[in-house]
Parts: sequence; structure tokens; C-alpha cells
Amino acid sequence: MTTKKSYSRYFIILQEEAKGYSLASDKLPSGYAKFEIKNDKCRVTYYVQNLKKETGSYHMILICNKKDVKKIIKLGELNIDDHGRTEVVYEYNSADIDTSGVGVEKVVGAAIVKFADANIIPVMVGFITAETQEDWKHYSVFSKRESQLIEEPIVEKSEPVLSEPIQVPLVEEKQERQVEIQVERQVERQVQIQIEEQVDVGEQVETIIPVVNDPIIKDEEPIKETLIQQDRKVSDEILEEKSIFDFYEENIESIKQDTERIKEDTERIKSNTENVKKDIERDIEEINRKNDFPKGAIGNYFKLVAKGLEEVDGVCKEIKRCKWYKVNINDKKDLCDVSDYNKYSVIYYPMYSYFKYIKKYNHILLGYKYDNIGRMKYIVFAIPGKRSIIEQPFEGKSGFVTWVPSKPGEEREESLGYWLMFYDFRNRTIAIPIKM
Repeated sequence: MTTKKSYSRYFIILQEEAKGYSLASDKLPSGYAKFEIKNDKCRVTYYVQNLKKETGSYHMILICNKKDVKKIIKLGELNIDDHGRTEVVYEYNSADIDTSGVGVEKVVGAAIVKFADANIIPVMVGFITAETQEDWKHYSVFSKRESQLIEEPIVEKSEPVLSEPIQVPLVEEKQERQVEIQVERQVERQVQIQIEEQVDVGEQVETIIPVVNDPIIKDEEPIKETLIQQDRKVSDEILEEKSIFDFYEENIESIKQDTERIKEDTERIKSNTENVKKDIERDIEEINRKNDFPKGAIGNYFKLVAKGLEEVDGVCKEIKRCKWYKVNINDKKDLCDVSDYNKYSVIYYPMYSYFKYIKKYNHILLGYKYDNIGRMKYIVFAIPGKRSIIEQPFEGKSGFVTWVPSKPGEEREESLGYWLMFYDFRNRTIAIPIKM
């Protein structure tokens, strides 16, 4: 039986639900609720920014909806500073949050709300999964809190990248997939037209070749007699001037030439079909270059993470449809910078254990690989190093199994390049690429 982990951590991303509470028109409120479970203790952290300070209080709540438990746990008030930010940390028994009798495993969402009499106004809301939630605002509210507020920051130990789940909003998934299906169908229709033309030519080839290679041509007299008997519709003028055998003898070279021409046409159509595919792919690549990818709500989140980083071109060209950013790391302290928590949780924290490989070149690359319609697929971490196993992070045991050269064609063991690891943030797994 597998031993249960003594420590786990996950985030719920909080998004704007009600309008009119942002600090400024160009800054939407954002934040998260972080849950850290260690043995029988549960630490809950709320962090928000760009939220307007008001006279009425904001309240932090947890939404519970599992195993017939439908309840709202009211944790306390949220005091916003003049810059629209705050961070609050609570600690509870993981099986009894704030003496409510509800365990942390029954929490499905978190929110920042305002209470107006018996009504709940949701200001910022987030859920663990993208599944549609019923009208939770009518759940019963539990508001007694006896636990102690903690002000000290949590000191976190370095862990492997897989222990750091990243929760991102999964909205617009259905709409993005519909667009992707439409593009794929257009490509299939154009290719199918070419394939149908190719099949027609192939049928002509198979019709003609048996006539050329018919074994009865070897014997003149049987051919004459057989063909005359089988083809009574041949005109009398042709039969008088020459035999059927002579007719085929005189035209055999022409038939061979027609056969070769048809073969050439078939190859040309095949080549045209491949060119059509390449043209479509090239057009899609050009569209990708002209647009700001990755797209959608998920793409916007990751673009926020990369804000302020240097975008680089001309690197890792083997990786198609990927946007790259350079992340400078000169000291191990850089990987502990939590001033921008989005960057910390997505970039710095996962790379903490790899500093001994990073320090030689003082940087890494962060890649956003997206599909042919601009939807985010993987986070790509690129650590510089030679192809030698000495510079391969942990000899590939942690997912860095793909190496690409800095300059195309330079693939010797002493050549400089990047070791890549593809992280599937939706499934929280490391992906091993078959085709890049």
C-alpha cells in the first residue's frame, strides 16, 4: 500500500467576478488562495492585489461542496492597504477548518466577498477545477474562527518540480477547441481534394498497364484470333487494313509513353499535395508570428508571468510554435524572490534545485509552447549546457532529456546548447516529446 504524503500544496487562482472593485481601470484585481497541508495541519494563505480599498469590509471565504457538505466557511475580514494589496495567513486543523467540522478535502473553491444583509456579493472567485459550480451563494455560512493569525512568511524547502502544482484558469477551453477543429477541417478538405485527384490517376495507370504487359502478345496467331473474336465492334476499315496484333504493335510505344506520363503526373500531384500542406503550415506559422500568442485566459495568465522578461528570437528553432524569454539568474537568492509571486511559483521555485547547473551560464530560458491556433500546451524550461552527460541536469532523471544546439548543426558533445524539460501544467506531469 502506498504511503500517504505528509506534505502537499496547491493554489486556487482568484479572478474578478464583480465589476467596480479594481484599483484602476487598467489593472484588474488578481490573487490566489494557497493551501499547504502537512500531517494534520493546514495553512491557508490569501493574497490579492489591485483591489480597491472601500469603507465596507471584504471577507475571505472557503466554498465546500463535496460528499453532501454544502457550506461556506467565513474566515475573516481582508484589510487592503493603500496600494490595493494584502496577504493573510491562517493555520487550522486539516480535518476541522476553523472549528467548522469540515475538512480541507471538502473545499472546492475560495472567494473574496462582501456581505450585504443576507446577500453575498462575490468580488473575486476561484475553483480547484473548471467544472461549473451550482449557486453556492445560497449555502449556509459558518463564521466562528478561533485559530491564530500568522504574520511570519512560510519558509519553504526546495522540492522537485513535480511537487509544485500550478493551477491556472481553464476558461475558454471549449471555444478554443472549436476554433482548432474548424482549422483542422479546412486543412483536411484541401488535402482530400488533391488525394481524390491522385486516386483517379492511379486508376488510369492500373487500367493501361495490364494491356501493355498482357502475356498473350508473345504469340502472334492466338492474339489475332482471340482479339478478333472478342472485339466484334472494331470497325471493318481497321480490320481490312491491319490485324489487331499489328494495331497493338504499332501503338505499344505510345501506350508506354502514356503510362510514364501518367506516373509522372501522379508524382507531381503527390508533390503538390505535400506543397499544399507545407503552404498551409507556413501560413499558420506566419499568422502565429503576427499575433500575440499564447491566446485565451490561460495565455493571458502566462503572459502576465513573463511580463518584464526579455523575449528572445532565433533560439531552439527545432521547437516549433514556441515563444522564448530569457531569465537572468546570477545568485541563488534570485530564485527565492517572492516579490512577484506569479514568477516565483511558475519559474523560480521549480528551478531552485537546478542552481548548480544554472550558475555556470547565469540564465535559463522560459518557453511557452502553443498549438496551431495559439492555445498554450506546455511550459518549457531550458537550462544551458553542453551535450555531455556531465552538464545534463540530474542525468535526465528529472525530465531534462532533450538537448538542442544553440547554433543549428553544431551537435558535438562539446557544443553549447540547451537541455529542455516540457511541463504539462494541465495534467501536472512531465511530457517527453516525440516530435517537436
